Amino acid sequence: MISEVSSPRPKNTAPWRGRRRVKDARTKLIPPIRCTEQERVAIKAAADQAGLSVGAFLRASALGSAGPRAVRRIEAAQHSFARLNQAWHERARRLNPDWPQVPYQAYYALAGATTELVRTEMRQGRIGTITGLADTLIALFLAVLAAQPWPSREPAPAGQGRVP
Repeated sequence: MISEVSSPRPKNTAPWRGRRRVKDARTKLIPPIRCTEQERVAIKAAADQAGLSVGAFLRASALGSAGPRAVRRIEAAQHSFARLNQAWHERARRLNPDWPQVPYQAYYALAGATTELVRTEMRQGRIGTITGLADTLIALFLAVLAAQPWPSREPAPAGQGRVP
């Protein structure tokens, strides 16, 4: 006996396929920029240092914003950093019961302050000095999370402490 083969069901496509994320995205591209291999490597290294893709890095450099997706990624990273600091602080409070309890917003504010200090150094082309922020960040974290001052090793260099 020969059975009839039913016609195959139409394949359902994913709802996001074919939908442009940005209106007329394909018509709004900037043509490729010609650069040397050394320039490409330098741009890629700077983008990696900033934690961005090359496109987001170039967009941030030109427009001041890496775009909405990159902004969401940075915000998610700051929340992750805040949760990490919260877990560290809660553990440290068991060993140091005199340390104050702080709200989640304080951890998030510390993450934002850390991000802003690093961004400032990067905007001013001082990527190599980011590790020098350790004492500043430790002082800030201890002031907020332990209610204690952190003794400074040396005074800040002239011109530091002012936001341009």
